Amino acid sequence: MLLGLGLALTLGSCDRPDSSPNPDPSPNLTPDTSLNSPLSSPPGPNPGPPIGQPAAILNPEDGRSIQIYTVDSGCEALVPQTVTVAKDQVLDGAVAAVIAAQVQGDFAIAGYRVSQPDGNQRITVEFRLPPDSPRSFASLSSCEQFALFGSLRQTLVGSAPWQVRDVEFLQGGNPIDY
Repeated sequence: MLLGLGLALTLGSCDRPDSSPNPDPSPNLTPDTSLNSPLSSPPGPNPGPPIGQPAAILNPEDGRSIQIYTVDSGCEALVPQTVTVAKDQVLDGAVAAVIAAQVQGDFAIAGYRVSQPDGNQRITVEFRLPPDSPRSFASLSSCEQFALFGSLRQTLVGSAPWQVRDVEFLQGGNPIDY
């Protein structure tokens, strides 16, 4: 019984986004461009904040408010949330904000790359997991998959200015099925 409780606390649940109080409902986030650069490139000497770590936008004119989607506490629906991202990296900022909101606990993403070839209406998000990651995408519960992939898809497709119709998720060049 105690082992089962410990395992449940380690894996967590989909209500994690609501379990840690956030005094500012619209945090300022900027993506770590060193990690969402080509997947084979190591971070440079000054890599900036890790993915999902809030970084203040020093000048409000440098930020842009966007709407992202996160999973509700019952893992049944996606709810909109407004965040501010660097206006020169809106698409990457949206992905970083969703990852920051949805990836917690013992699952980590080391990097990602967002590509939209020649204004195509399809976006590809390629993830990189840490080499020593104890979990893979296949190990995510259906709720965790919905929280990550569903939130990313709705955020990217739901923003009219981006004109995105489809989102593909990859790891190591292979599609991630969820």
